[in-house]
Amino acid sequence: MHDSTEQHQRAAHGAHPFAPVPAPRANVTLARNCRECRSWGTVITEQGRHELCPACQLPGGPAS
Repeated sequence: MHDSTEQHQRAAHGAHPFAPVPAPRANVTLARNCRECRSWGTVITEQGRHELCPACQLPGGPAS
């Protein structure tokens, strides 16, 4: 019989199966020292979506 922790670890690899879309890829060079996203390059919106930081990642943002 397999250990339940071992079974969970095997099943837990990869993205969450219910994730709607992959997390956006941020340019970490542009994100450096951004106060809006704390240098992550992405933010979580009020609706719970994971999006690129509008301050440092999107063209025309305040950092441009």
